[in-house]
Amino acid sequence: MFVVNILFKNVNNFFLNLYTSIKKVTIFTLSNNNKNSNKMTTQLTLTDLEKLVLEGINNSDYGSELGDEIWSWSINCSVTGKMLSGVCSSLKKKGLIDSRDDGEDSTTWLTELGIQISKELNITGNK
Repeated sequence: MFVVNILFKNVNNFFLNLYTSIKKVTIFTLSNNNKNSNKMTTQLTLTDLEKLVLEGINNSDYGSELGDEIWSWSINCSVTGKMLSGVCSSLKKKGLIDSRDDGEDSTTWLTELGIQISKELNITGNK
């Protein structure tokens, strides 16, 4: 009973930490100030996990500039496996990263919006 209780507490803490990480968000308001069109604003919400992956992309040993194409396996962060895949998918849907799927030679890079948000968050890594 004691071992099961400790195991349950560890699993429970894991999900509590995961929920807390996902729950925290940063909201950006992006404006289109083009004189020839109506002013348009868009809100972009980022979770802590998404910020970690952006930082991991910027901390890759490959690429010398923000926005350089890097090997997807070289993303340098604590998020791994299927969770990393899911977070990258979310970042891609938000237009912050793009990728090319070539099996083991898959690559990832920041879009212009991803570069802008990275600079605003001051997570330019080693670039």
